[in-house]
Amino acid sequence: MRLPVLLYLSTVALLSSCDNTARFDAFPVRHPLNLTRLLGSRATLISPQDTLALQITFDPHTGLNTLRQGATDTLLTAEVFRFRGLYYFVESLRGSSCWVHAVRIEHGQVQGLNTGYWQMDSLTSLVKQNAWPDLIRYHSAARDSFRLRFDRRTLRKFYAGQPGIFPIYRVQPESTAQRAVVTQPHTAAPDTSISLYPNPASRHATLDFGTAAHREVQVYTTQGRLLKSYSSEASRFVLPVSQLPAATYLVCITPMNSSKQSRTFRLLVQH
Repeated sequence: MRLPVLLYLSTVALLSSCDNTARFDAFPVRHPLNLTRLLGSRATLISPQDTLALQITFDPHTGLNTLRQGATDTLLTAEVFRFRGLYYFVESLRGSSCWVHAVRIEHGQVQGLNTGYWQMDSLTSLVKQNAWPDLIRYHSAARDSFRLRFDRRTLRKFYAGQPGIFPIYRVQPESTAQRAVVTQPHTAAPDTSISLYPNPASRHATLDFGTAAHREVQVYTTQGRLLKSYSSEASRFVLPVSQLPAATYLVCITPMNSSKQSRTFRLLVQH
């Protein structure tokens, strides 16, 4: 079970404007990779949920790869380097800082693309729990913002677990990409009627689905490790959290007999 694509694609424009995630000091990328050599200048990525028809360009003077959907919708601009089997996308931000997220590209599949906010948000949660203190250059008095030094070896274990949270896309050969876009069915909408409360929670949290149906409820760490899995047939489900350590978790609800997409919430557990 992997988190749904709409977890990041449908909200990335809003979330990328948030400033409460940690940032890395900008750093030089030696020998940035040209993604067009890996994916082609036009790449169609297909998952069970949707199809992404991308145009990819590489600027040899800046080392930047730009990924677009359509002529004007820019999804991502980043320098890319490879380290121990993962591709690291470095996105420049204001104030000489950057985000870094890891992508797995192998065997004609792509996983974790364009998930910079979510990976940095997971990293921020761990930094607030005193992970990697040697990488912290400074933080605000309230410890709600951090500036870090990027060290690929120190952070390798964290990034190795990140792509697996997200959907796997199959890379469609360019010769059949247009046909795939035409025949791909319309992407189902997520179930927006679901609510989760209280949040933060200490003993239990309630999922109110609105209607009774067969659903799976799964609880993940922000590093993508599955902790608990439940099955629900009712219109409401009480999720026990008293045995979970205080932290942020991902709660994924998957309809089993519906065209609706999965829905994911971030749940803060406090004791």
